[in-house]
Amino acid sequence: MNSVMSHPSERQVAVSATTIDPATAAEICQVSEADVADVEKAVRAARAAFERGPWRRRRHQSEDVCSTVSPTLYTEVKTVTSKL
Repeated sequence: MNSVMSHPSERQVAVSATTIDPATAAEICQVSEADVADVEKAVRAARAAFERGPWRRRRHQSEDVCSTVSPTLYTEVKTVTSKL
């Protein structure tokens, strides 16, 4: 564990964790530990993006796509798994 700068607040963070690629065991990056204030800030930003952004409309679009694709996908999955 080491100190890193936390984005976006740029405050010093005392704890971080190393992210390891399971395929190669190579270090990918260091991830800073979040505190309650960090999480609350992220939740507020996500809520604001959802409320004011295009995300509300996209939910319905996603449901339409899933409704259209799911019967075909289900049939394909049954076909593939029956051959196992």
